[in-house]
Amino acid sequence: AASEAPATVVAPRPARTLRALRVRRTPGIADAFALDALSPGVNVVFGPNGIGKSSAARAIEALLWDGVGGDALEAEGDATLHGAPLRLVVARGRRRAEREGVPCAP
Repeated sequence: AASEAPATVVAPRPARTLRALRVRRTPGIADAFALDALSPGVNVVFGPNGIGKSSAARAIEALLWDGVGGDALEAEGDATLHGAPLRLVVARGRRRAEREGVPCAP
């Protein structure tokens, strides 16, 4: 009888949910903008060219991962990690996080 390979157990990653995004500065977009009241699931952002859809995606990527965004992007986001509030900030090519105003690991 053929034997089955043992199942691989993958540890779950922390549940991080972005609730709001504020982009203060990004190349190609003159004015700051915000996406408020994001849902914990899939969000759809649509509109005409040049309103910041791709810039919003780049800002989200920079908030979540180190080394993304460059010096020209400044953004912040309100998130939750395991249900606890978390503020994410990217500015001058650096990413940081705060919980209740206290710096913490992103």
